[in-house]
Amino acid sequence: MNVFFVISKILDFFLMPTTWILVLLLAGLLIRKSKLAKRFLWASFFTFIFFSNSFIVDLFIRIWEIPPVHKSEIKNQYDFAIVLGGGMVTDNNTLQRPIFQHNTDRILQAIDLYYEGSVDKIIISGGAGQLVFKNMLEADILKEFWVKNGVLEEDIISENRSNNTYQNALFCKEIIEKDNPKARIILLTSALHMRRSKAIFKKQNISVEIYPTNPLVGEWRYNFSYLFMPNVEALRRWNMLIHETLGYVIYKVMGYL
Repeated sequence: MNVFFVISKILDFFLMPTTWILVLLLAGLLIRKSKLAKRFLWASFFTFIFFSNSFIVDLFIRIWEIPPVHKSEIKNQYDFAIVLGGGMVTDNNTLQRPIFQHNTDRILQAIDLYYEGSVDKIIISGGAGQLVFKNMLEADILKEFWVKNGVLEEDIISENRSNNTYQNALFCKEIIEKDNPKARIILLTSALHMRRSKAIFKKQNISVEIYPTNPLVGEWRYNFSYLFMPNVEALRRWNMLIHETLGYVIYKVMGYL
């Protein structure tokens, strides 16, 4: 499993559009044959124009994302809300406090459902999830923070062993079977990540209802800057989309979904 984890990170790097742009640019600058060099430079330019276009990347994201559920559709009482980790928080030793990152919508939505009485307990599933800082366990950091801020300790379960979505499902299954095999479960993760997550939990015979969070796209826009102006944020969105689609394909090959 560790080898698989490392390989997935390496593939992520080599499939990033930024990597392609830089490789083409360097080839154009280093190759001495002027005609071939110009071709690489033009290829780098057009690759940048394509992948930095917000409208184009959002078009592909719309196809992949699972649309969020309207809150009024949540009518059931759930025994567990499972929140999948993934860059939500880091622990800053200098400041002596957790630093919340871009994926925190999922844990905030889970806490909201908890306080409204829609869920009885929250399982936060996520270990280190990175090649460095292996002792920085995301689930433990989040549990400690929310207990300090009024959530009952017995209502938050930390699953801190998983480093990927397959392990999220595997280790959450152990908790559920031990605590309540017939539990009604709602699964929270990003709208972009939900397609793969739902399939993996289904493969593990865990029946879940879904509550996608932090969608990357909203209503259609047609203003000039959105349609035509390069945007560095679009490159980051491509990285996220490629990571998800690649993960789905790899997990399918591995038999995880």
